[in-house]
Amino acid sequence: MAPVKKVIWAPVVLLLFVFWVLFARCRSADEPNASERDDGGTGIGGGRSSSTIYFNNPHLLREDKPTKDEDEEDELLSRNGVLTKGDRRMLNVMLGAGEGREFQEGNLHLKEAAAMIASHLRNVCNDQLRVTSMQAVFDNLPFVSQSVWKDDEGDAAQIANRMQIKLKKYSEALRRTKKRFEESHGDECRLFPCCEDYDVEKLDPLMTSSEQFGKRVLRSTTCDFVPATVSTDSFCPGRNATASFTDNAKEYPALKWQYFISPDNAYVRYPAHYVDRNVGCNDQDEARMRELYLATLHTVPKFIVILIDHGNSLSKNQLSISKAIGKTLLSFLSPQDFVGLVGLSSAPSYPLRDSCLSSTMVRATLETKIYFARFIDNLVKEKDAANHSLGFSKAFELIRNTVALDNRSSICPSMLVVYISRGLLSYLTEARTIMETIAEENKKLGYCVVINTFAVIDDDRPLMYEKNVLQDLADQNYIKYISGQLLRKAKKGMMVAVNTTQNLGSVVGNPFRVLNLSISKRIVYSLPHWDPVGKCLVLSVTIACFRDDRVIGVVGFDIHLTDIAEDLISYVGVVPRSYGFLVDVDGYVIVHPTFARVGVATEQPVHTHIVQLENRSGFQSVWEKMQRMDSGKDILVVSTGNRSEAVERMSFFWKRVEDTPYIVCTVVENGNEEGKVLKTNEVATPSDVVYHRLDMVQELKKCRHMKQLATSKAAALFLASSCFYSPFEFLSQKETRRNVQGYMAYISDNTKLIANPGLKSNVRNDVAALVNIVSEWKRQFLDGSIGQYIVRRYVATPRGVFLVYPGTMMDKRYDPTKRHWYLRALEYPGQVVLTTPYLDFGGAGYIVTVSHTIYEGKSAALHGASDAIVAVMGVDFTLGYFYKLLLESMPVCARDRMACFIMDDMGYLIAHPGFVEPNGKGPVEQQHITHKEPLVANDVLNHKEFVRKKLCNSFSDRTVQRFYKFNTSLDVTLTNLVHGEHCSRYHILAIKGTNTFLGIVNQTCDMVTAFCPCSMVDRLCLNCHRMEQSEWCECPCECPLDVDLCTNKLSGDQQFYPSCLHAPDDVYSFGVDSPLLESLPFCTDTKCPLRTTESDCFGVLGCEWCQLEMNGRIPLAHPFCVEQRRCFGGILGARTPYADEIVGLQSEEYLGMKNTPVGPVAGGIMGCFLVLAVAVYCYRHHVHRSHMHHHYVSTVPDNQMRISQLDENEEQDNCKEANAVGQSNLVMAAFENAPDISPYRISTGYRRPAGGDSDHGYSTMTPHEDSEHAPYVEPLLLGRDKCRDRKSVV
Repeated sequence: MAPVKKVIWAPVVLLLFVFWVLFARCRSADEPNASERDDGGTGIGGGRSSSTIYFNNPHLLREDKPTKDEDEEDELLSRNGVLTKGDRRMLNVMLGAGEGREFQEGNLHLKEAAAMIASHLRNVCNDQLRVTSMQAVFDNLPFVSQSVWKDDEGDAAQIANRMQIKLKKYSEALRRTKKRFEESHGDECRLFPCCEDYDVEKLDPLMTSSEQFGKRVLRSTTCDFVPATVSTDSFCPGRNATASFTDNAKEYPALKWQYFISPDNAYVRYPAHYVDRNVGCNDQDEARMRELYLATLHTVPKFIVILIDHGNSLSKNQLSISKAIGKTLLSFLSPQDFVGLVGLSSAPSYPLRDSCLSSTMVRATLETKIYFARFIDNLVKEKDAANHSLGFSKAFELIRNTVALDNRSSICPSMLVVYISRGLLSYLTEARTIMETIAEENKKLGYCVVINTFAVIDDDRPLMYEKNVLQDLADQNYIKYISGQLLRKAKKGMMVAVNTTQNLGSVVGNPFRVLNLSISKRIVYSLPHWDPVGKCLVLSVTIACFRDDRVIGVVGFDIHLTDIAEDLISYVGVVPRSYGFLVDVDGYVIVHPTFARVGVATEQPVHTHIVQLENRSGFQSVWEKMQRMDSGKDILVVSTGNRSEAVERMSFFWKRVEDTPYIVCTVVENGNEEGKVLKTNEVATPSDVVYHRLDMVQELKKCRHMKQLATSKAAALFLASSCFYSPFEFLSQKETRRNVQGYMAYISDNTKLIANPGLKSNVRNDVAALVNIVSEWKRQFLDGSIGQYIVRRYVATPRGVFLVYPGTMMDKRYDPTKRHWYLRALEYPGQVVLTTPYLDFGGAGYIVTVSHTIYEGKSAALHGASDAIVAVMGVDFTLGYFYKLLLESMPVCARDRMACFIMDDMGYLIAHPGFVEPNGKGPVEQQHITHKEPLVANDVLNHKEFVRKKLCNSFSDRTVQRFYKFNTSLDVTLTNLVHGEHCSRYHILAIKGTNTFLGIVNQTCDMVTAFCPCSMVDRLCLNCHRMEQSEWCECPCECPLDVDLCTNKLSGDQQFYPSCLHAPDDVYSFGVDSPLLESLPFCTDTKCPLRTTESDCFGVLGCEWCQLEMNGRIPLAHPFCVEQRRCFGGILGARTPYADEIVGLQSEEYLGMKNTPVGPVAGGIMGCFLVLAVAVYCYRHHVHRSHMHHHYVSTVPDNQMRISQLDENEEQDNCKEANAVGQSNLVMAAFENAPDISPYRISTGYRRPAGGDSDHGYSTMTPHEDSEHAPYVEPLLLGRDKCRDRKSVV
């Protein structure tokens, strides 16, 4: 037994010895080592130093420890090859060498650093991106003038004519289909039920997946929806529909859904498909079909008042039925109709959206329907009984205030009151009182008002008397209740009893058939509609079918809006700063650049009037001319608000699309009606340029560039849809090897013998110019000094020609001219433009793009900001590179309590210490200075010449966006303006020739004294009625956009705010099989495992300096450089935004042990407990010391990535600790779990974030992207409320 005991206790003794060693090392950590005392740490994360720079106080501008000797200092400066020994003077200023130096001397180094960064960025553009070479190419190319308006046939007329041709062919097909249905006999439906079970084994093999329709479809037949309430004599085209629709689909492949709608709400749709039961067939399609049916038959306005009883007589079920009926009726209305809504109990209630809604009716636009539906949803059962008589009186008042009656006409307008109630009366004679009220009010309107009633009942409660009362109200049976009076007989309405919310569309039927409505026989065109199945915007074209003058149904087509409006969507005018839009004759916008690009829209757009978007002074008169004249031109002179140029000419060219309600308009903003285009040149396409479909180029050597199939042997040419005469055809058809060969053959053909594959005329010229830069890019690719931080280089033209190196594949929906780097470069022509960090779709992590414009060619090569832009060049850098650049330019940034940052002209941070700390927090997208540096932001707002609060109207979601604009032309160093603020001092200086600023902050107090309020529960501004700049600092936020539903105008000053530009398009990566990528070598082997130091690893493409264990708290004993997906954000095995992390990589301390007997295992477990205890003690001790001597004190916690919020226990533990110890620092913002949408936004549909569960980043500026937002915590409630449910903190 003795040997066994030795085996058991030997590991224990060994572990105890390890315990003693660790404890000794932990104790020795209490004493600062030599490196700390010497202040030698200038690592990327910031060196640990016991000395403090009192940068904010001139009397304390000295170190409390001796400075280093010159040799050590020189080594610090020249470590990364940016600063030299000649920079000692600036460094001494920043380090406070010598006593009595003034605080303002710190400006010297900031200016030098800003100049150094500006010079470096300019060199990046010239040397790495080769901007000067690209500009020289265009300067040597010939340009010729071209007029916007030539031969009386401008762009607007050409676009309108092409649109008319397309719509005409669809309308002719629709009329042919209508004729076939009218001449055919009815047939049996239910050939393929859309909403019922079908023979899966028989039909599934016949169905095919279709990108066009968004699901599996069966093209050989239709699917049918036949409600239970359909009458036996209802017409159904059956097999005739299948034959007609199949012929149409063969002739016009771009057609989407084809359908026939019967009067009984049955419909047939082609091609056949099966609707997901979880979505609900009726909920998905029935309301839309009924709206189309009614809008096609009745094209004259209807005036409808919906009166909903929510008094104490209704049961919970009856109230639910009443609400459902009300919303169903709303869905039947079209924008040409007028609607009023009254909630009735003891007193009437109205939607509180606008005060006018209590006195008048409004158009039934989508926006009106949304607000009215919200009002209906919020109705609750009241304690008092409904005052029926008062409700009818108010309903008639709404009609009377809206409808202008012509006493000379015998034709009544279509006026209807719909009363939804149980019909229970409060006293026996109340029925007479109600009837007297109706008789008196209807007499004022010439007895033209018809009444429909809906009796909501429970199956177990017979309501015979109540139903009789409601029937009498619908019949307006005056004689029964009012005697001795001679009353004119009114037209009878209908009474419908409803006891369920199922198939409400069929139960309600056509509530307008009781009106004297004329039936339209012309084709009706709808406003854009979001197809929830095909995931795209469509226009519906419908027409009524008749037999013996009786309506038998409506036949219609859904057409891709991208197909109809492709020329406007991809419009690139001859003159810079030109754009186009499409509206209907009522002024509702269909296509406009401030809305999401039609091809990538993700939800139903809110119908907006063109006068709201083009809210320049004087546009109203232009719009009136557009309504009166089929075509024309008008010039509008508007004020620019610029002292040097007080006015600007805007030219509007419009053309009505013949036989349709649509108007095409093109706009030239600068009033110049003549531009220049490249003269036709010979194209010498080099061998190192290939079409981007690398999967179709077999002979090319390929490699793996992060997560993309790529090649380093050639640049990839991508042609956006705007390069083609028919962008829709390009997007809808699958690319083949033959297509690819045809594109490249035509582009490189100088004999003009190869047929044009559909490219616009100037595309070849653009390609001819761009390919000259490829050879220089390839040479720079081998430059290891800076190339190891570069992801890719690219250039794009306004027409959508895009060249990228290394060559990679792009999704065909990609449009470079709609990306952030391109749009921002246009704002700063001739300057170096930096984007804020964003997640790279190619797998490089978070990146920053440096972009620069290329001007229209001039022989003298003298360019100015007013010159036309012919291209934009861009280069992507890793995010870490810019913080590394900061540290190399300003080594003082690594010192205690110092923070340096780079921000753009809107206050969004590009580089900040919070972005690189290995704490698992993030994301780093759209982080604003108000989030990270609220003390600085508070003071900066006092510099009114430096920063301004701005506003713009976002009509896509009906919000007013508040944001900041910083003056990049200010050539002074900004510092604290508010006297007495000594806890945080800062310097900010513009980096000349760029859109960015360099800043440095020093904090010497642990207690903050200012904050920037940010809502914790939404993006709503705390006070939407005030926006004084100097009153408070607030995060970029939003307020409701008040569009008066009665006048369709903006309220107050909002009518003068400019329209927000739409957010840049999302990027879709081109999917490639993972096994194929894994088998390829890397295009750039950065040799991450061979990089042994943090400075050598940090910011290198694809590399990550791994510092923390998988729990994100315990430091690794031996940090190392590794592939990014193995250690994202510095944390071993952390989740990546691409969900491609490699979990299971272990540090050497946690390698698995071989199987051993039970004794050693037991001893090992005991020892592990001891080691763990020591580790916890050392870690907590280390955290405490780090808090006392950290290089930067932030008042704002870093943003948490949603994908890292998997462990909530950590947060709870932190809360317990905070409550126990107390909190001295004020928490300004904690970005976890902040909601994406303000309650004031109009959301017409739910949209999941791209890429699955994770939401990588947030946007506080744009309405169309998913976002996280900065919460605000009340200072006095901080210690108690920090750990409550976030939703409870306001």
